Amino acid sequence: MLGKRGRAFLAVWASILLTAPASAAVTYTFTSDDGDFTFTSPAFFEGGNIPGPGGAVLSHSGNFDEVVFRSSDILLVNPGCLSNDTCFDAAFLENGIFQRTGTFFASDGDAKIVISGSPTAAPVPELSSWALLAVGLAGLGFARTRRLRGGPAGGRGTHSPLLPSSALVTSASEARELAHCNLLQKIRS
Repeated sequence: MLGKRGRAFLAVWASILLTAPASAAVTYTFTSDDGDFTFTSPAFFEGGNIPGPGGAVLSHSGNFDEVVFRSSDILLVNPGCLSNDTCFDAAFLENGIFQRTGTFFASDGDAKIVISGSPTAAPVPELSSWALLAVGLAGLGFARTRRLRGGPAGGRGTHSPLLPSSALVTSASEARELAHCNLLQKIRS
């Protein structure tokens, strides 16, 4: 059965292994004369109406009900502008700007978008790396336990480099005695 230290050790490792990685997000902050909005997305936004899958609108001000991202422009839409085709359209004249971070200004200068954050989460080690770490720590714990109980960490005995391989040292007093004999052999030769 696990003792108090064993349960604490197991609890620490379980919490490390079961901790979820931090979620990543890309933040889009748009400002213009006709309205502002800020929204987050778990990845770079591909296009279409915001907030999109997994996204969230954090703030919104202005006379518009929808925001549409197209390849190089942002369209602020309300029911009135659709009927007479007067919706605010901020054109950035560069395809793919919504797929990278930075500050971008519309071609006519009346709008700006700041894209910040990271679409990728922090790297998480593979399960095999965790298993290797656990095996290594278990081996260290086993060696420490053997050492504290008085047995050698290397197994049943330790080979002396100057004695034949059939000679095993099985206790600390024998090891000291053999080391003393080996020292005397070296001095005489």
